[in-house]
This record gives sequence, structure tokens and C-alpha cells, in this order.
Amino acid sequence: MNLELTEEEFRTLVDLVYAGNLMLNDMGGEELGPHAKLQQKIFSIANQNGFDSLISFDENLNMYVPTQSYENDEINEWIEEYENTLFFDELVLRFARRDALNYLGDENPNMSPAELEQLQLKYEDMYDEEIEYHGIARLKITPLEVQHVNT
Repeated sequence: MNLELTEEEFRTLVDLVYAGNLMLNDMGGEELGPHAKLQQKIFSIANQNGFDSLISFDENLNMYVPTQSYENDEINEWIEEYENTLFFDELVLRFARRDALNYLGDENPNMSPAELEQLQLKYEDMYDEEIEYHGIARLKITPLEVQHVNT
């Protein structure tokens, strides 16, 4: 199979492969074989075709790696923005779900699934607004009461 790309398109491909492999490997904690192999193939082509300011070969690791310059490039700003958005979206969803389920158990155990979903959406709106205006400044984790168990 042959793939013809302009330099700009190839640079975009390097960004996509880097970001995708970073996300997959960060999530699993270990390199995923086919994804890491493809990244090495793309990085090798990049290094050998004028993109050596982005990708270099590390003799100690025996693999192609992003240069410091590339790691300081805007791709990492995009990745950081994505991670922040994902973090806050997930935080809002989990808090909203927790509070809706607590309300269900404490206040209205006969609530229908549709009512529970509507309640969760109200909590999501509330937490979205809180995060938008205050970030994490007003979030608190209250200490758990530790019960001593005699053994």
C-alpha cells in the first residue's frame, strides 16, 4: 500500500500518531504493540525525511523519540487542553451521578429512571457552573472518620 502525503499532511499524521499513541499508552501503562510499532515506523520516516527537528533516534533506547522541541510544540498544548477538558467533564459527571444516586437512596427511592436522569442533568449543570466560575478552588474532600477495629 502506498500513501501520498504533502509535507503538511505528513506533519499532521505525525501529530495524530504521537497524540494517539500517547493517549493509549498512558491509559494502559504499557506500550500497546501494534500502536507503538506503527509510531516507530512513522517516526522513522519523519526522521529520515526532513523532520529531524521533531523526531530523533535515541541510541540508548534504540528507538525514535520526539525531540524536546517537538514536545514543547503546540501539539502538547492541545493534549493538555484535552486532558483538562476530559478531567473536568468526568469530575462533573461523577459528582452529578453520585449526588443523584444519593438523593435517590436518601430522599426518593421510588424515583423513575427518567426522573433520576433529569436530576443528574440538574446536578451536572450546577457542577459545570461551579467549575466554570471557580475551578477547583472550592472543592473539598472531607476526612473520613476512621473507626478503630480491635484485633
